[in-house]
Amino acid sequence: MSRNTTHVLLVEDDPAARRLIEKALSRADNAAYKLDMASDIGAAKALLLQKKFDAMILDLNLPDSRGIETVAAVRSMDQDIPIVAQSALDDQDIGLRCIEHGADYFLVKGDFMRRRLPRSIEYAKRHRDRKLSVDQSDPETSPDKQQEDNIQSRQLKSQLKKVKTSIAANHKSYEPLDYLS
Repeated sequence: MSRNTTHVLLVEDDPAARRLIEKALSRADNAAYKLDMASDIGAAKALLLQKKFDAMILDLNLPDSRGIETVAAVRSMDQDIPIVAQSALDDQDIGLRCIEHGADYFLVKGDFMRRRLPRSIEYAKRHRDRKLSVDQSDPETSPDKQQEDNIQSRQLKSQLKKVKTSIAANHKSYEPLDYLS
């Protein structure tokens, strides 16, 4: 099968996590990955100014940025790059907040099975492509309309969270990928 190369910026300060991600991507079945690495937001910004990336894997806790603000910082630098945010915290709220702040996908560190990480990158790329095509199809969108859409989006996400919580409570196995469109 043909292997297309996906150029990924990995923003991670932990060498062990870097090696784990590198290993997971090197074993991907249907794609090849070229990784550039940065250990903080400052280094990531410099790389984003120099090169075009197909996706980014972003640790939420870096030496110069913590938590959800990390996603917001990257999104302010690059509106288009698909972001797979990652955290050591297995917290559904953090994942949802990452998506609200501009990430396209969220993973818990350690869930980098051979198929999951490449699939997450592909989902993030597709999500960002869809978002960009919608944004470009309506360039006249007013700030008021965007604010209204954001309110509706938060309401829908809140409802989705309740449904996910209910499903998770009724099922022993929770697979986040099953709930993404």
